[in-house]
Amino acid sequence: MRPGRIVAAVIGWMMGREAASGRAHLDRILADEPDLGVFGRVRRLVAAQYIHTAADGTRHVGWRTWLLLWLLPAGFALGATVSFVGEAWRQQAGQLVEAEVVQVYRWEGTGPFDRGQAQYTPVLRFTDATGQERRLTPAMRHPGWNFPIGSRLMVRHVPGDGHVTVPGTAGYGVAAVVGLIALAFAAIALPLHLRLRRWQRGGGAALARHDPRV
Repeated sequence: MRPGRIVAAVIGWMMGREAASGRAHLDRILADEPDLGVFGRVRRLVAAQYIHTAADGTRHVGWRTWLLLWLLPAGFALGATVSFVGEAWRQQAGQLVEAEVVQVYRWEGTGPFDRGQAQYTPVLRFTDATGQERRLTPAMRHPGWNFPIGSRLMVRHVPGDGHVTVPGTAGYGVAAVVGLIALAFAAIALPLHLRLRRWQRGGGAALARHDPRV
């Protein structure tokens, strides 16, 4: 079976489960409050799937809430990891060649991490493994890449790639920035996660205090 069909089958199965779960929640709402209006049913259904307190006092936080809470930190962390691994692979797998700087582009930094700082992207001329002369640039810019025109430096090039890699730590800048963004979102998500967990435990503790068997 093709991977695409497997993914489609998994997504279909998950959507079927979601539909059945939503219908089960709606049936319970209608059984408890048969006279509830349409908007009331929608509000109760959404609350039941995200965060709510059950009739017995227990507090529930649905998986959708945890997903929304950690979606951005996990997404940016994954992006940082992919960027880091990709740069490490290019620096290891690329062929080391000597290149000449024929032009340097200058950019004014406008982002939160480089605002007001000049950034540079060199145009590098070299001969690849097939003997063909190439003119390529790195896939990013850096404040330390203001190389003099005519100077020569060693770079790495993966055959078929439209960019070159300048050896060193500068190429990991994108991964570092994305990683910092992931940490910033995680710093917001973690206190909220802990607060929700305390809220859940509070419901169980309150239920135990009112249980005559305790």
